[in-house]
Amino acid sequence: MKIFKPVFHSVIALILCLSLSSCDNTVIKEKWDLATNTASGAWNDFKDEVVTPTLQKITGTEPTPKSYFLFELLDDGTYAIWAKDPNNMPSEIILPDTYRDAPVTTVKWHAFYGCESIKSITFPASIRYIDDGALGGCPNLESIEVQKGNENYHSEGNCLIDTYMKEVVIGCRTSVIPTDGSVTRIGEYSFREASPANMVIPDSVWYIEHGAFYFNQCLESITIPDKVLFIDEFAFYGCKNLKEVSLGSGISTIRHDTFAQCESLESIIIPDGVTVIEKGAFSACRSLSHVDLPDSLDGIDEYAFSGCYNLRDLTLPNNLIRIGHHAFSVCTSLSVVIIPDSVRTIDTAAFENCTSLISVVIGYGVTEISDYLFRGCTNLRAVLISQSVKSYGLYDAFEDCPNVEIIIY
Repeated sequence: MKIFKPVFHSVIALILCLSLSSCDNTVIKEKWDLATNTASGAWNDFKDEVVTPTLQKITGTEPTPKSYFLFELLDDGTYAIWAKDPNNMPSEIILPDTYRDAPVTTVKWHAFYGCESIKSITFPASIRYIDDGALGGCPNLESIEVQKGNENYHSEGNCLIDTYMKEVVIGCRTSVIPTDGSVTRIGEYSFREASPANMVIPDSVWYIEHGAFYFNQCLESITIPDKVLFIDEFAFYGCKNLKEVSLGSGISTIRHDTFAQCESLESIIIPDGVTVIEKGAFSACRSLSHVDLPDSLDGIDEYAFSGCYNLRDLTLPNNLIRIGHHAFSVCTSLSVVIIPDSVRTIDTAAFENCTSLISVVIGYGVTEISDYLFRGCTNLRAVLISQSVKSYGLYDAFEDCPNVEIIIY
């Protein structure tokens, strides 16, 4: 086998050297060291790259065989680790702390992505950095541990926690977020794959980061306390089984696409103190039938409720100033809309294709009817517009509204 050729050549060189009378002890030692070092390296390569064990359940406290992993030598002389074959991994993983006598310090980006067989993972004390998405695509994960002595991470309640940032880095379906103050942030995509069905965020948490529960299919209800001040964009995007959301009073903005495509969400109470609902925040929430909007709200951005097919009950608050383009487009169950006097701007196609819309009252604050504002509202019968309106939509605000009557008051 070619893996042993360097050993063979070195041994022959040593024998020839010994057979020559001119070969002194120093040369002999150099040849011997070369032979033994080459043999050692060749054997390591043979073990790590050729031998692949049959898939089996690895148990106990011994590290999982290194042949399940690939390693990369980093600039600092340590190694990064990732799965050799995502489709051939044991259910229980204990990462090794060394490779070729150097510490394993880094879990690479998407290191175990798609390893659906993994149910538990243990990180060694040597790990200093865990890259994004390390355990993405591992929906069956239910146990997360970090060995004692790790200076950067620890585990509690089946959560992997960045000790210094006080942030949940990876969670799973059995996670219980600690309530002792050791967690203040729910990290990016930390519960992307799975979480408990019913989650209560502890009072110590103030920040739920970007995509924290992105496309989580396990989550059914979540309670967010008043101490949470910031929920970042896409935090609950695509949680199609999320039915109940209790929002605390600490937040001031519903960021863009926060609850987009939460197909099972039926109602939501936006707490007082929220001033803006950003782009697409509740778009494509197909089951959403009722939204309670607070008096503090002054802006509803573009596509905020677009595609909420079942939205029937809508009362716009008296301090609302602007409604973005397509904000309520394709809300096909909406029948009556009253625009309060506080509203100054209604952007293009804000109520486009609301096919059940029958009547609309537009308050005194609006001075211009935007393009395509009610286009495709095929059942629209009456629109009350105040005398303050100076112009209609340049490109036909009432296109495809065959029976509409405009009433000036």
